[in-house]
Amino acid sequence: MQFYFSFILLWGVLLSAIFPLAINAEPLLSIDNANKQNSSYQLDEDADFSDVLSQEQAHYFLIDEHTRKLPLTDHLSYFIDKKHQWSIHDVCCPPVSMQFKPLKQHIANLGFSDGTYWFKFRLRYQPRTVFVLKEFFLEIGYPLLDEVILYFPVQDGDYIVKKSGRNMWKSPSDIHYKHPIFRLYTRPFQDYEIIVKIRSSSTIQVPLTLWSPGAFSHNVGRENFIWGVFFGILIVMALYNAFIYLVVKDRSYLYYVCYIICFLCLLLSFNVSGFFQLPVSFTWWGHGSIPFFICFAGFWMTRFSKHFLRTKVFSPFRGKLLDFIIAGNAIIALASFVIPYYISVKLAAFYILINAIVLLFSGIVCYLNNGEQAKYYLIAWVALLTGIIMYCLKTFGILPTNNITNYGLPIGANLEVILLSFGLADRINTERREKIVAQKEALKAKSLSLVSQEKINVELQKAGTVKSNIISNISNEVRTPLHAMMGMVNLIKKTNLTKSQKRFIMEIKKAGEGLFQITNDLVDYARLESHRLKLSMTVFDLKKCINTSCDLFQAVARKKQIKLECMISNNLPFAVTGDQSRIRQVISNLLENAFKYTEKGEVVLQVQTWDDQMNSAHELNLKPTEPGECLIYFSVKDTGIGIESETQAELFNLFTKKDTENIGNQAGFGLGLSICKRLVQLMKGTIWVKSVPGKGSAFHFVIALKQSDPKLLEKKKVIKKSKGSLNKESLPALKILLAEDNPHNQLVIKMMFEDSPFTLDIVENGKQAVLKNSAKEYDLIIMDILMPMMNGIEAIEQIRSLEKQKKKPQLPILVITADGRPQTQKACKKAGCSAFMNKPIMDQDKLFEQIISLHKQMK
Repeated sequence: MQFYFSFILLWGVLLSAIFPLAINAEPLLSIDNANKQNSSYQLDEDADFSDVLSQEQAHYFLIDEHTRKLPLTDHLSYFIDKKHQWSIHDVCCPPVSMQFKPLKQHIANLGFSDGTYWFKFRLRYQPRTVFVLKEFFLEIGYPLLDEVILYFPVQDGDYIVKKSGRNMWKSPSDIHYKHPIFRLYTRPFQDYEIIVKIRSSSTIQVPLTLWSPGAFSHNVGRENFIWGVFFGILIVMALYNAFIYLVVKDRSYLYYVCYIICFLCLLLSFNVSGFFQLPVSFTWWGHGSIPFFICFAGFWMTRFSKHFLRTKVFSPFRGKLLDFIIAGNAIIALASFVIPYYISVKLAAFYILINAIVLLFSGIVCYLNNGEQAKYYLIAWVALLTGIIMYCLKTFGILPTNNITNYGLPIGANLEVILLSFGLADRINTERREKIVAQKEALKAKSLSLVSQEKINVELQKAGTVKSNIISNISNEVRTPLHAMMGMVNLIKKTNLTKSQKRFIMEIKKAGEGLFQITNDLVDYARLESHRLKLSMTVFDLKKCINTSCDLFQAVARKKQIKLECMISNNLPFAVTGDQSRIRQVISNLLENAFKYTEKGEVVLQVQTWDDQMNSAHELNLKPTEPGECLIYFSVKDTGIGIESETQAELFNLFTKKDTENIGNQAGFGLGLSICKRLVQLMKGTIWVKSVPGKGSAFHFVIALKQSDPKLLEKKKVIKKSKGSLNKESLPALKILLAEDNPHNQLVIKMMFEDSPFTLDIVENGKQAVLKNSAKEYDLIIMDILMPMMNGIEAIEQIRSLEKQKKKPQLPILVITADGRPQTQKACKKAGCSAFMNKPIMDQDKLFEQIISLHKQMK
């Protein structure tokens, strides 16, 4: 309903705009018409025409000093000189003068012709009051005439000749205006037979009007205002849409701006050409510009329509049809400068009419298919099409030339420009609303996705925690019996054994150490997966750390008869800050793999500082990230079986092992290299491998270490020397309480304490430990964590609480547990433990050193 109301409103605006112009287009009465009506009129000051006096004065236009405007077309007579052979003297004399015939049209529009037209009319100046020479302006209201020559009679049969038109220079005294204008000076009571010669490649239109200077000036002001409004609207709309294009980057606005500019140039070609006189060499532009801009405006309008109506999406066939029309517009526009004007303008007018009809029907189809988006487009094209039809029919001489047909095209164009701007704005608002709705839907979907993802992350975190806990629990369960086994092995070693028994004990110890390494790898894996593994940063001697790691494999090298070489660069820093144990772990893992898969040849450990040359050699770009950092490069090369290229990419993934078909099964879960990669990344480094199957492998890694003051390392050595070696005979007699639920572990610790002055009491859980400590004085408590009835942490908390109540000093409590997780250590320290050791206890001296250290701290 809103669409039809807008459609009716548009036509109402259009009619209200052209109705006043249509009233001004009524022709004035000529002398013959007055005679036919058998009436007379008295001429007043405001009259736009002259009275007719009598039948004898027929075909004379009477003017006086009060005449303001007089249309002269009604009694024009004309003659066509098809061969361009007659002169003014021939035309004025028989027999040529007898060939003039009256023009039967109210508006002189004779269509296209290549002949020379001679027009003639008679004029008599008959003043009523003032008998002086009077000036009038003769206007030919059509700007596209090529040659216009006016012959104004003077005495003795001579003529004043005045020239105008697009191809001719104006007379110096004539007025420069868009239409040909001639000054006429008339004498009182004198008859004038005025002849106008016209030749043009455009349509022959001769709307002759006689003006008084004041009336002409008033009419020029009115027309300039009207055209100023038309041009102003077009310019404002072009700037407005250009600004929107710069903001939204929608090509529809670009095409639309180009169309407005072309249409503006077309209207200027119609209305400004009379103000400028082109040189002879440039007359081709004056002739070709009109059909060029007609088709070029159609070119951009069709491109705009195709993009605005989205024919590529909704109707590909219409899109191809519009592409064909676009190509036709371009061809005719370029050809307009080559082919004759009368052909090009007819072709352009005919083609633009077809173009407009096709676009109109495209808008109708689009409106029926897509609804609201095309309503402004359809109304706008109805307005423009009306103006185009008026112009084309006027061009072909079907409609007369008057204010309606003259102003129909600019009025329709302005309405179209305004309505299409509304349409583009409406489309932006529609797209904005759709975008807002889409954004709301996207935000809603995103929020649901985030909630879902958050739930998934929580579940994954729970699963990761459960996995880590399971691995830790498995490790704890393995370490507890392993502690007992390794303790028993160490105790058995101290007894008198045969050679075979010693060999058996050594094999058991190696198997235990391997199992201990596996449990350590599992714990490290769990910590790395949960991002809980932290580096322990200390100052250490880097060269000593490397040599110690290499020395551990000398026995393996001798046994397998493989050469082990350690190449350390002299420019390595002496003292560095880092995690010494983790560096050893990475080196040991790589050396262990090298020996595991090498049967002959050599294994080489090389260490040096990393520089820019090595970046280029290895195609990397590694640089220190903090002041004082240095990059250390390690490589472990072997002459073993090598690694296939497809395996190398997955080698550092979890649970990945080399193909060992050629050498038999090897121990391990495939965690070592994956843990090495994670540890190197924690140390701000990278690790990679290069290998050739059958020739060997080379593992490389680079880590970042901070250079430290060597004096710090010297102090550390002095402190270590001051501790001295442990002398069991000098140990103090201490009363120790052991809380351990596992009988095997109880036995191991009891056997460790047999040769010492320590007195040991054993309880099986935390509750018994609290009661025993309350009943008896002890020097130290050794506490397990995982015990029945009351765990070790709860027992420590109760012991510390009782000490606080009784205001007793804190008793040293040493926690020995298989649960070495950081959160467990943190919980023990929070509860009040004094020190923490992991099972299994492989070295009796370390246990005794820790006990003595805690006892000294208590003192």
